[in-house]
Amino acid sequence: MKCVCFPGRSRCALATLLLLLVFTAGGYAQFTTPHLLNIPGDVTNTLGDTTIINHGLVGVGNISASALDGFGDTFGSISGLQITGWTNNGDGSYSGIFNILPDRGYNQGSFSSDYATRINQIGFTFTPYGGTTNIGGTTVAEQLAALNQVVFTTPISGVKLTYSDPITLTTSFTTGIDPGTNQATLLGQTLPYVRSYTGLRSPSSSSSSTYTINKLTIDSEALVLKPDGSGYFGDEYGPNIYCFDSARKIVGVIVPPPAFQPHSPVNVLNFNADNTPANGRRNNQGFEGVALSPDGVRLFALLQSSTVQDADSNSENRRQTRLLIYDVSSNATPASPIAEYALTLPTYRTSGNGNSVNSTCAQSEIVALDYHRLLVLSRDGNGLGNSSPNPNVFKSILLVDIDAGTPTNFVGDNSRNAEAGKITSSAGVLDPAITPLSWVEAINLLNTNQLAKFNIQYDNGTSQVTKLTMGEKWEGAALVPANDTNYPNDYFLFVGNDNDFMTSGGHIHGPDGSIVNYNGFSGYSASRIPAPVNSANNENDSRILVFRLTISTVLRLKIAAYPGAQAAITMSGGTIGQAYSILSTTNIGDPLLSWAPEVSVTQSVPGMIWVDTNSAIFSGQKFYNATGP
Repeated sequence: MKCVCFPGRSRCALATLLLLLVFTAGGYAQFTTPHLLNIPGDVTNTLGDTTIINHGLVGVGNISASALDGFGDTFGSISGLQITGWTNNGDGSYSGIFNILPDRGYNQGSFSSDYATRINQIGFTFTPYGGTTNIGGTTVAEQLAALNQVVFTTPISGVKLTYSDPITLTTSFTTGIDPGTNQATLLGQTLPYVRSYTGLRSPSSSSSSTYTINKLTIDSEALVLKPDGSGYFGDEYGPNIYCFDSARKIVGVIVPPPAFQPHSPVNVLNFNADNTPANGRRNNQGFEGVALSPDGVRLFALLQSSTVQDADSNSENRRQTRLLIYDVSSNATPASPIAEYALTLPTYRTSGNGNSVNSTCAQSEIVALDYHRLLVLSRDGNGLGNSSPNPNVFKSILLVDIDAGTPTNFVGDNSRNAEAGKITSSAGVLDPAITPLSWVEAINLLNTNQLAKFNIQYDNGTSQVTKLTMGEKWEGAALVPANDTNYPNDYFLFVGNDNDFMTSGGHIHGPDGSIVNYNGFSGYSASRIPAPVNSANNENDSRILVFRLTISTVLRLKIAAYPGAQAAITMSGGTIGQAYSILSTTNIGDPLLSWAPEVSVTQSVPGMIWVDTNSAIFSGQKFYNATGP
């Protein structure tokens, strides 16, 4: 290996070419010991026509777990992340606004917070660090202060989402309280709804009371923002996908096929999140991943892990999850998906001691690169925030490509999508009639060399945790272009953690509507509680990691010229959405269309491209003149 300098980048990277982990049909990935890297430089992986070079961690940002949002609640839980206003400042720095979707709020035992779905916003600047040496600091306080590559420039603000409530006949905020068996008809669908709640007023209360709520309840995950401010977010309870307008009002909902919906007993919808249903989504394992293709046409929704009927009580058998794809080009809330695929997730040993696997690396976020490629965040449940002293074992971002291999689209199989419909032949074993999606590991978050450079401490499960210990839950991700003319195929991937609102000095809206206090580390052993630093509180801070990636692609697109005939056009290119050039074609037998090398082609939406011809519209595909439709 040799040292390769990259002009325009402020570091010299040790170039490596490693095919670390690839999954194709016929097996599944198992990690019985911690899946770690100790590499200072680039890591390259390829799947199909896509190559991703991970240039490594280039920045970290930190928000105190005791910070308050604009509504007086403890700020926390990066369960969905989008960046708006992204700008290259021209001086080596960037700026933008983080749009952060938290989940259902802080809950403890018999206490549930009345926490409304919201999108928090905070402005930031980002200055990538490309050096090879540690960012500095000796004490924990100094090391935390050195996490200044991402600097927050505005107070935390935000907006609570609203909806029209047909029961109270008001425009209302939502709640996050567990619905139990309660439901109501809203937005034309049967949805989880809380009329009243019996429980503690605060975690320190000694007795329960009953409170009137009357709200749609949502455990929000995964944020999609469109340029006009409208968008989607995922939900754990339903599991549903909610659609909101530019005023942040919920105006529609996508309900998945019955196989996804929780029933308990059989044939009875039950959105309870405390108990495992008879079939459908597992409790607290709903649509953690929702993403929209950049062209705004395809909406992806991925279950966190398998449905109940596709597994059993053994956590390692939850590995066969399902991906739904919707066409939202003409209807924002279509009734049915256009495609459905199986994705086999990695499995791991919770203790990392080398014994057989006993859990699934559930996915907690997806990012759509285009209409067929996704980044999928798959991880263990170990790290700061978990009371159990287990080491970090697996935290990676996978590249999934629907066009790689021949995965089975079983969307039209009614037996698999009916209530209790299965895609497995036995618990955790995919039906041999189904070929799953292929994936390759693109980013291993547990690169101890790069974590140490930024003062992040690997959690070995035995040492005293600190505020710098690697966190348990990483659940938000946003991809933005580097806007670097020397490297037009480079991107920054921002990855945020769900810290579960964990601070010993927490504040949250209780079921009676008042702000109550809580200690998020109540009941934790001393070794799992980070000591206070720059605060009087024990804190599991909100943290954002930033990686620099090169994503290069050779796009191959098959075009149906007429029934029974195809033209295979191979196009080269790099930047997502840029113009491509035709390198080779096959004869499609149509005299009206003459393809020549180096014809400029720009992909706009799936099955629709711009070409410099006045040729007609062919069966199944649309062609446009280069100057417009």
